[in-house]
Amino acid sequence: MATRAVKLMEHNILQNDEHFRVEVIDWHGVKAIRKSLQSTTNERRRLTFQNEIVGTAKFYEIAEAHQSWGLKVPSIFESGDSWMIREYLEGEPLCDETTTIEQAHQGLERLSTIVAQIDRIEPDEHAAGSFEDSAPYTNITKRFETWAKGPLESNVLIPAAFQAAKQLIDDFQPYLAPRYAHGDLSPLKHALIDGNGQISLFDFEHFSSQKPRYYDAAYCYSRLLTRVADRRVAASFLGSFLHSAMPVPHQDEQLLAIMTQRAIGMHFDALNDRPKGADYVKRAQEFLQLCLDRDVSKLCTVE
Repeated sequence: MATRAVKLMEHNILQNDEHFRVEVIDWHGVKAIRKSLQSTTNERRRLTFQNEIVGTAKFYEIAEAHQSWGLKVPSIFESGDSWMIREYLEGEPLCDETTTIEQAHQGLERLSTIVAQIDRIEPDEHAAGSFEDSAPYTNITKRFETWAKGPLESNVLIPAAFQAAKQLIDDFQPYLAPRYAHGDLSPLKHALIDGNGQISLFDFEHFSSQKPRYYDAAYCYSRLLTRVADRRVAASFLGSFLHSAMPVPHQDEQLLAIMTQRAIGMHFDALNDRPKGADYVKRAQEFLQLCLDRDVSKLCTVE
């Protein structure tokens, strides 16, 4: 690991678990983040760590080429097989579970516009990343059986609804197209806003150039709808995104397919998070039913 001009800043260890150690450091007199693998890091996390380096670099390139968007992505100062040092980002998460529509509107409108602009970029297939994509545009149900197993066994996911979700995606799969995606874009965790209203994105472990169009928008929506008490926050985000998104043939079909994929994913997450004190099973079920109605306007008008 690089050691020159690197000094640990006291009391600034942000994460130190079986996967990663993340800490704020002084790098050549500049505040920075160092992320390192642990000896206990499993193979999949090691691959996603390398993918994070690739994804950060690609999104940094996109942000630099479109500075008018007001998007900030950290520059990677140095990196190796098991570590990287990146730029420190200023700002606060865009929202949390208690954020109201009035509080969230400006920041989420900015984020939705940026996500819509990124959606206009045709991806370079050679920038696909360095790990096996869990939801490539050619097969967004790739992990469905894994995600559905526990929820079906616990009656969190209704079998008829699961079959209807698979049928919807089968119907709309032919319309899907590849796009760049952060892949884990939660406004509660991986998007910051600073005092000037600038949006910063980080943690690109799940980056891909082969995710389906609208994946990041659907991911944001799914987290907002299931985790933020005021459901209008999710509806506002989606309405703003669709206002900014480039009109394309079969837009509704593509969006419904990705939203349905995310709704099944939310059943899996909700079941796993319930023992931790975060119970959003009912929200996940409601989300799936909205998708199965095959009407995008209903996703935009939840209250």
